[in-house]
Amino acid sequence: MFKWVKNIVFLLLITFQMLNVTMIDAKNTMKIGELGLGQPLEWTIIEDEPSLSYTFTKNDENVWESDSIAKVLSSNVEKFLELLLDTTIEEVSELNIDELVKAYELIINNSKDTLLFAHNEDQSYLIFRDKTYKLLNAVPIIEDNFVGYFTEPLSNSMEEITEFILHNDFGQLTFNQQHPYTKIETAPFISQWYVHTNLDTVLSVEYKIMEKIKSTLINLYSVQLEEPIQTINQSTIQIDFKGKDTYSWLISTINDEFSQLLDQKNNIYYLVKNKDIDVFNLPLLNYTDNFICLLPLDAVNTITIESQNNKYRWDLTHNLHQDDTQIKANHTFEINGKEIEEETARKLYQYLALLNYQRVATESELNSIKTTKPVAHIQYVFSSDKRTHERNISFYDLNESEFVVKKDDIMEFVAKKESFVTLFEQMKLVLQ
Repeated sequence: MFKWVKNIVFLLLITFQMLNVTMIDAKNTMKIGELGLGQPLEWTIIEDEPSLSYTFTKNDENVWESDSIAKVLSSNVEKFLELLLDTTIEEVSELNIDELVKAYELIINNSKDTLLFAHNEDQSYLIFRDKTYKLLNAVPIIEDNFVGYFTEPLSNSMEEITEFILHNDFGQLTFNQQHPYTKIETAPFISQWYVHTNLDTVLSVEYKIMEKIKSTLINLYSVQLEEPIQTINQSTIQIDFKGKDTYSWLISTINDEFSQLLDQKNNIYYLVKNKDIDVFNLPLLNYTDNFICLLPLDAVNTITIESQNNKYRWDLTHNLHQDDTQIKANHTFEINGKEIEEETARKLYQYLALLNYQRVATESELNSIKTTKPVAHIQYVFSSDKRTHERNISFYDLNESEFVVKKDDIMEFVAKKESFVTLFEQMKLVLQ
């Protein structure tokens, strides 16, 4: 009779206390709660695929509990039922229900009545006791993440996590706040988290990615499983958490929509949505700020940029002085002895600062340039922690479009030539 869009059916098995019923007004409108359904005290959601059921029971303290969901967010269960019963409906007579798409249905245990919710492109409807009602305000349809709506997250805080080790399809990554950089070098990287791998280079975690990781850990909703759906396989993601408490998660894919999560410490299995954990299965450079050398310009003293045909030397001075109200800075910028206006110099520096790694070099690529000489070189001299520091970066010709990059004797990444060519073009324009 109905079209189906999703393989989810909601069955409410309700023990209830009868309510005083106020019948429909002159406009033939009423609330769903006025249909005589009673106050729900127990109800069950049954999902077809994967085959799972979730039962909610209100205890003696009027708090919702569940045998199948790890941490029930009782306030949201209560809110859902209140919104459902408070939904305004209006009876309609001329409607072909065969053209409706079924959303979900509620079956009342005591009266054996069925509430069937359906919709077309323009309107949602309720079919109840052979009558059809138009919904005048929205029923809380929560099919997309109905479990998450009713549950508290597995992890409540990132503050207690000092380090986590991620084992995914791309290798092992360790996330923490330890790094080998000077104070100035950490300044542009506002996430203040760093990734350590089998590579020698430590990379900062990109701010938006770190926020997504934190949000995922804090808001990951789950359904507790009585037994595992499948055995753990080699494609499993593992996350080891360290901090105030130490524990591990093992996550394995069930199908395109769901994965199984094992809390190893408590030996409890949970069901999670794949879209909620996608941030845990990315390649290294998808997590990181991939800048080759990103320094605040106000800390830089000199920059020397050389290629086979060009050489540019930046000389910068930064003088601070304090007047009666504030600290002010005077800067001078010279390139090859020519004084450059501050705004022009800072815009030009963006082309240099944004040089970035594109990917990790393969072993064969590294071997192929072992006996070659660099085709370009950049040297930074900068001040940090009351000391002067150097960073030396060399670029080796790999192919028509890529360099292998060597930074302070570490050679691990490949960069695109295109950005480097653009940098030289912009410097030539400034010096014309």
